Amino acid sequence: MGLVFIVFQSLFAGLSLLAQQDQAEQIDGWRPNEIRAELLRKGLSYNVIALETGGSLPEISMCVSGERIYPHIRKAVARHLDRSESEIFGAYHAHSKTGRLRAA
Repeated sequence: MGLVFIVFQSLFAGLSLLAQQDQAEQIDGWRPNEIRAELLRKGLSYNVIALETGGSLPEISMCVSGERIYPHIRKAVARHLDRSESEIFGAYHAHSKTGRLRAA
């Protein structure tokens, strides 16, 4: 159990460092890896969000990565992370090649 904690702790530290390095390049909203890391840090998984919202795991993944917009999933993620939906997902919307297109 202790070894698992150490592995997760070092994983989170690495992700946190990457997030700080990319901060200057980030226009708006969190990156998908930041959302995943924060969910894991709070002991949550995509399964919890899927059960709560009635969505599937692929829908949760597509919403977090910005490929699709599911308002009910975004609200659930924001509620679990104790942040506003606009802070986490920013002004991005779907339907771009990268899945993260700046809103007009």
